[in-house]
Amino acid sequence: MQTVEGSQKHRKKPTYGEVDLTKPVSKSQYAKMDKELYGDTCFGREWDMETRECQMCHDSEMCGLICHTRLKKMEAKLDQEVKKLDTLDFDGIKQSQLFMWLKAEQRTSKELLEKVKSMSNCTDPTVIKAWTISFIKADSRLSVQNKLVLVR
Repeated sequence: MQTVEGSQKHRKKPTYGEVDLTKPVSKSQYAKMDKELYGDTCFGREWDMETRECQMCHDSEMCGLICHTRLKKMEAKLDQEVKKLDTLDFDGIKQSQLFMWLKAEQRTSKELLEKVKSMSNCTDPTVIKAWTISFIKADSRLSVQNKLVLVR
């Protein structure tokens, strides 16, 4: 921790980089502090009050605030990058029609995935596969064996 000369009474005030710790810290100052951290890999990154190190640390509150801010930023970034499974993508699929299509002739699991893809608004193969698996598990008349979709 550094100290700077105060304008009144010339006493030294505790600071964290350019942030004066004798005054309330704003969120914009957290970002400054985050960049000026000790170079420590722990502070503001691995905050956990159940660990002995965090319980004994005198900066635990500040660390927790910085860690919370960091996690919120990461969460916002991930929400933008990751496409969420949206049930609206599969609302266009009439399950009864899909079942009749399967019943008409024996189909492979690959054909079923292609059919679900064409009937839905979704293009993500992982999400399509997850929805198809849940569709098969939900209907006791359907099963998959040797890559064939069987209808009972």
